[in-house]
Amino acid sequence: MHNPKLVSAVLFEFNRGFNQKKSKEDLMFYARMLDEYSAEEVTRALKRIMRNGSSFFPSVPEILKELSQSVSRETKAEQMSGKVIDTVLRFGRYQEDEIRESLSEQEYQALKQIGGIEQICNITQDRLSFVSSRLSKACKAIVETGNVDSYQKIENKKPQGKLLKLSEGFGGYLK
Repeated sequence: MHNPKLVSAVLFEFNRGFNQKKSKEDLMFYARMLDEYSAEEVTRALKRIMRNGSSFFPSVPEILKELSQSVSRETKAEQMSGKVIDTVLRFGRYQEDEIRESLSEQEYQALKQIGGIEQICNITQDRLSFVSSRLSKACKAIVETGNVDSYQKIENKKPQGKLLKLSEGFGGYLK
């Protein structure tokens, strides 16, 4: 059970963003009904509902539906990521045709988004979490949007580092 006070705070905050307002009692009831979810999960679900254009505060079943879809999307992304890694490791770097045939278009695109087969085949222990994280983010972005280019758009939006002038001994710039 998660903290219902945090979930209540999220519900009260989001109540401001809808045309139809819920009473304090209603929001406390919502919080009790959603007590198995974290405040972060409820926040993400309410944001998705708002982005879909709803002007009315959603009912508990609507929020629960969004929460269950969110869990299934995350599970699907995890499964996708695992399948990509397993497939690449099973076939190796020299059997790209077999890898492509074994993966769905979305899975193959996620692999390409992180730099391709070589990123997984050449992985070292110190880069394992980095590559795994990038693949997970690519899979999650693809599952969330259904768009194979969505991860690249997310990556391109990240702020680029500024050039920093190093001391004269290094004689150059780093990004």
